[in-house]
Amino acid sequence: MLADNFMRNHSRLTGGAVLALLLATPGCGTSDDDDDDRAAPHTGSGGNACVGPCPSSGSGGMQGTSGSGGQLAGTDARGSATGGRGGAGAGDGSGGTTGTGGVVGGADGGPVVVPGGTCPNVSQVVAAGEAWPGFAVFYEDPDIFSSVDNVGLSVEHVYFTAKGLMMRVAKTGGMAEMVRSTLVSSLTLTPTDAIWAESTPDNMHRIVKSPLGSSAEPIELVAELTDAPKGLTTDASSLYWTGTGPGVSKVALSGGAVEVRGETVAVDSFALLISGDLYALSGASLMQIPGGDTAPTMVAQFFFGGEIVSDGLHIYMADSSEGTLKKWSPGATSPELVATKSDAFASMDTLFALAGSVYWAEDMPCDQLFAAAGDGSRHVKMMDGFSRISDIAGDASGTYVADQHGLYRMER
Repeated sequence: MLADNFMRNHSRLTGGAVLALLLATPGCGTSDDDDDDRAAPHTGSGGNACVGPCPSSGSGGMQGTSGSGGQLAGTDARGSATGGRGGAGAGDGSGGTTGTGGVVGGADGGPVVVPGGTCPNVSQVVAAGEAWPGFAVFYEDPDIFSSVDNVGLSVEHVYFTAKGLMMRVAKTGGMAEMVRSTLVSSLTLTPTDAIWAESTPDNMHRIVKSPLGSSAEPIELVAELTDAPKGLTTDASSLYWTGTGPGVSKVALSGGAVEVRGETVAVDSFALLISGDLYALSGASLMQIPGGDTAPTMVAQFFFGGEIVSDGLHIYMADSSEGTLKKWSPGATSPELVATKSDAFASMDTLFALAGSVYWAEDMPCDQLFAAAGDGSRHVKMMDGFSRISDIAGDASGTYVADQHGLYRMER
């Protein structure tokens, strides 16, 4: 689904970004990647933060005081055997506070919360010992406008956008680097090319591609689009996207005339199966959209509507109004229930599906990452503490999550 990636531009992002080094050694040493100009992070004022795989102080994570603003991490970060994260002493495992602003222990397996109703951030979740196995920070920027999104994976790198700029970072960790300085609204990858949509100086949009590793001027596939293309997706021969108008647009990967499929369908989101079939969600109706003059056909009905994704064989749909995640298989007369939301006031969105598993975000009490098998088994909350999850991706190397402030990886 997500393939190789592009453009080896070694310009650096500057400013307030915290660019965190990943993994490799407990001391968080530099990567053995061939980008030998990347510096190892350091701690201290203004330095890059070593987060995730780096050891924290004490046997149970970050130690704090029991006064105002302290973090409670007792003899181990999960508290006593009776559950909770209070730890021994000031919070007994059933969940006591440590004072204003302190982290509170809840029931075992429950969310980490902060008194006063505010959500924890990723750092607090890590400090409380509640990070998912293999959790590591790949990129962080405290700027409220950082808006990390559009995650794509190659064999060696993770590509993403931050503040609209295209970035990449090695999967082994290291310093993130800027790939494209134009305003990028969407991107996707093939085994040989990076393809992205970008703004032009005349306030129009275009879709371009570039061979992986190339620094040459990109090849223009589609020019002078009035709407910013969304949801760039490829199959073996074509590129697909949507705009504000009806239908799904399609162009050959080699370029050429643009075809609009399903011109009568108001498309909320769309997905492709490995069979080549194209499906679109229009309101609560799942529509199959064939090519040529064949009319679109409704194949399933959901409760209200939301977002769909595909794992290549099935269509998954999150219906935030009903609070359900469902799966539809070709030929079925109705979708199957996979999961329901964990909180009555939560919404389910930002889906990703891969190899028979589906991942999604819920936003109560703050953004949390969930996963389940396609048949509904192994339903787990992986981690909370995120700030408005914008994209989820994954491959054999792990699950990658982008939110408002950063890019993170954890084990699948």
